[in-house]
Amino acid sequence: FLTPYVWMFIQSYEKMRKYLYTNTTIETLIQFEYSAFEEATVPICTFAFRKGYIAKKGCYLRLTDFRGGMEVQRQKTLEAINNHNCGYYFEQYSDNFAKIPGSPVAYWVSEKFTNMYKQTSIAQIATTREGMTTADNDQFVRLWEEVNSEHIAFGCTTSFEAQKTNRRWFPYAKGGDFRKWYGNSWYVVDWQDDGWRIRNFKDEKTGRIRSHNYNLEYIFRECLSWTRVTSGNFCIRYYPKGYLCDTAGAGLFVEKDRMFLLGWLSTNIVNQMLQIQNPTIVVQAGDVARIPVPEKKNNKQDIENLVEDNISISKEDWDSFETSWDFKVHPLV
Repeated sequence: FLTPYVWMFIQSYEKMRKYLYTNTTIETLIQFEYSAFEEATVPICTFAFRKGYIAKKGCYLRLTDFRGGMEVQRQKTLEAINNHNCGYYFEQYSDNFAKIPGSPVAYWVSEKFTNMYKQTSIAQIATTREGMTTADNDQFVRLWEEVNSEHIAFGCTTSFEAQKTNRRWFPYAKGGDFRKWYGNSWYVVDWQDDGWRIRNFKDEKTGRIRSHNYNLEYIFRECLSWTRVTSGNFCIRYYPKGYLCDTAGAGLFVEKDRMFLLGWLSTNIVNQMLQIQNPTIVVQAGDVARIPVPEKKNNKQDIENLVEDNISISKEDWDSFETSWDFKVHPLV
């Protein structure tokens, strides 16, 4: 077969992948560079499989890093055939693919990597939630400097406390640029009277409520939040009490080991896991929930101390600019 290689990863083809793993034997697969065909820029792979399942390793070539058209792809293929130690030739049992959530054809990862998914997952110890959709950010969301600071309530811990302030605007975690540990606190959202305006914002034609995903049981709680849409690496940050989360900045809520999880989710290993589980530009709450958590070892406290130091350094950096509502004076003054 010569096909687009989207079937290897995306969720809508998961059933097909599982069928191939259990009812056929993948013999060979070559994943070409994205622009290998000069006639069209399409992600292509070619593969052959045997009818019927046999417990044997298939042969896989990962040519995604070699640009220059199909002639370069051909040369690299011949090199891999003659030298299996070239670094882009892999042999893998398709059974191992099923160990990874979503069963992607991640033929280049090691068995040690796939076995990590046998450990406890994020979903078993924490809660991940998609953020709120206001349905009209122009009406309900502001940059914090656009609002009189006397109308913003910082640090609220509960909905009851927020309503008692009688203030209209509250900090809003809304994704943003690549930034780890702390920051990207630019926005406030209209949540006066427990979000009455947003929760009663209706479509003029149908009369239906347009906003959704309020996550009322989690608002104003400490959380870890990440930028949902990104073409780069995954990054996650700590947000103290007092925030609501936007759909562009999903949230992870956990009572114990928050700093340990933040450290783990900030590693390159987790970034690779997310790229394998869902190689798109959108990191869903479910994608993070499926990440396995390593066992806590003797150095757990050291890890948490380092994470807290990173948060402190990142916060100091964020607050050194006037874009921060905690800005006092520039460090060079």
